[in-house]
Amino acid sequence: MKKSLLIGAVLLAAGTAAAQSGAAFSAYQGPMPEQAAVAGTRASGSFTFGYSGEPQSALSLNNVTAGTTVVYVATEIRSEDVKMLAGNKITALNIYGGTKAGTANYFNPVTRVNAFITKDLSKDPVAIQEKFKMGATAFGMNTVTFDTPYEISASDDKLYIGYSFTVPTGTAYYIPIDMVTANANNLIFGYINGQGLPSQWNFAGEDGYGSLCISMNVEGDNLPENKASILGLTLPEIAKLGSQASATLSVRNCAANAIESLEVSATVGSAEPYVQTITPTAPIAVNSSAEITVDGIRFDAEGLHTVTLAITKINGVAVSPAISASGSVIVLEKGYDRNIVVEEGTGTWCGWCPAGAVMLEYMARTYPERMIGIACHGDDAMEISEYGTFMNVYFGGSYPNSVTNRKVQHSPGSSQGPQVNYDFIDEMYKHYTSSPAYCEIKIVPTVDESTKTVKIDATAEFAIDTDIKHYLSFVITENAVGPYPQANFYAGGGNGPMAGWENLESTAKNIYFNDVARAYKAYPGIEGSLPDKIEARKPYTFSTSMSMSKVKGPHYAIIGLITNAETGEIVNATRYATYQVGVEGIEADDTENIKVMAANGSIRVTGARNVAVYTLDGRMTGTDGLANGLYIVVADGKSFKVMMR
Repeated sequence: MKKSLLIGAVLLAAGTAAAQSGAAFSAYQGPMPEQAAVAGTRASGSFTFGYSGEPQSALSLNNVTAGTTVVYVATEIRSEDVKMLAGNKITALNIYGGTKAGTANYFNPVTRVNAFITKDLSKDPVAIQEKFKMGATAFGMNTVTFDTPYEISASDDKLYIGYSFTVPTGTAYYIPIDMVTANANNLIFGYINGQGLPSQWNFAGEDGYGSLCISMNVEGDNLPENKASILGLTLPEIAKLGSQASATLSVRNCAANAIESLEVSATVGSAEPYVQTITPTAPIAVNSSAEITVDGIRFDAEGLHTVTLAITKINGVAVSPAISASGSVIVLEKGYDRNIVVEEGTGTWCGWCPAGAVMLEYMARTYPERMIGIACHGDDAMEISEYGTFMNVYFGGSYPNSVTNRKVQHSPGSSQGPQVNYDFIDEMYKHYTSSPAYCEIKIVPTVDESTKTVKIDATAEFAIDTDIKHYLSFVITENAVGPYPQANFYAGGGNGPMAGWENLESTAKNIYFNDVARAYKAYPGIEGSLPDKIEARKPYTFSTSMSMSKVKGPHYAIIGLITNAETGEIVNATRYATYQVGVEGIEADDTENIKVMAANGSIRVTGARNVAVYTLDGRMTGTDGLANGLYIVVADGKSFKVMMR
């Protein structure tokens, strides 16, 4: 679950952006420049040691003053690694640059840094190299060599390597991160206006940003061999009883020699370990990482099992203690159909947010039975307070943004056209429907029009016994909400096509919005809605009531969610929808200057500047690639029925 601090994130790109309203951070997202693999060598008794991968993004601090504030960033070298490296010298730090947009391309905005090694972040460094001139290449690596190397002592507990710099002028992203390795002490930052050291340090490595991109060169006669760390473990979420599956380990070489083979032990619950020797496709070079696939893991008992993978040998040499990582896998004989929920942060003030609406419309057209969209509005007339905490946790005020099943985040704002978002939705559908869910929820809503309330009777059932806490919660959404004006950065086509939004004005008028969250009960879930200990195949009932006072029309849906209280993930959902759109009598008067034509799957309108096309259930769609059927066209505020044949 990504949390926001006083930082901003950027992925280097031209033409992808996220808007912000009172947000803690803003973000660009897009392709990174190609990076040559950085690998240390064993020549002259030296190698490179660090915890980070290649830069995948960069951060900026919001509460700082350009040209005045001095920023400090660091990574902790952990105690066990300090002991491993004792007797050798740190001769240099490898520091990556950040990024800023220039007149022709991107460049590193930080011109000089002071590199340091310290035993205590609150005390003066034990080694420092001042005023190193950085290279101008965005995300480029710079090697800062110490005039006086630091010899690591066996009495050292832990060390910190890092650097300081003055915040560059203008908008810039100057703290390069890998967005992979999750350890709080891998990304440490502080800042000060004036002289001295920061009085407060922030430990942000576990907040979705990964590690500071930095490493150190170590030289000596006592270099470690056959050492590794596990950066990540990927397991199947659900496995069929009696099946075999594979897992993936991300392994980093932390020693001065290449890794040519690994012995890996896989343990499922209390079953006997399964051990195999794996030879990587190519040896894992010094200070490099690789993905290792462990095949043939058996799942022979139903239930929720802890799966532990341990590296027990490297190059045939025993690793003591073994390096391990664990995760959970649900093993089922038979599960339930899994539905997918995409919650999208949006706002009418956000010029990139039409891309999010287009993404949800594609999802509704393409996967209406299994995918559920919820548009969570912020800082506009459709905002609801009940979604506020959720949006702060997942979006941090940066829109458009989305999260699928409260697990996979994706920003749809892009100048690359709508297809990139369509591909993402296709990928999510394929991934989540490829295996069953371990629980299901059914709901029966009863609406009282006189009181504008709905009583929801829910039934949940699980395929396994579990004592993991789960919640029920409920959302009401509405279609065809509005009309409201929508900021539109796609106007005129300068930021590429976006399913017809390029034909609308920069502030598109009379827009109707779909999947709008109108009520929510409750985030992260309703306490007591499910028992702490759950038995397999036993129905659990729960009833609650919700206000429908914000629902103004007939196009609404009631959504039931089951969430895992430990992870926050939505594990299954259901939707009851009633989209009753009256189409009689919608033709407007005074339409002689507007012509609407429908043929060959496309709708074309002349004589109007602002055009939107809706399906009969009130969903806005594009103007091309339409199936046969009846559509409603709103042109300059006037409505028409159109039959596509």
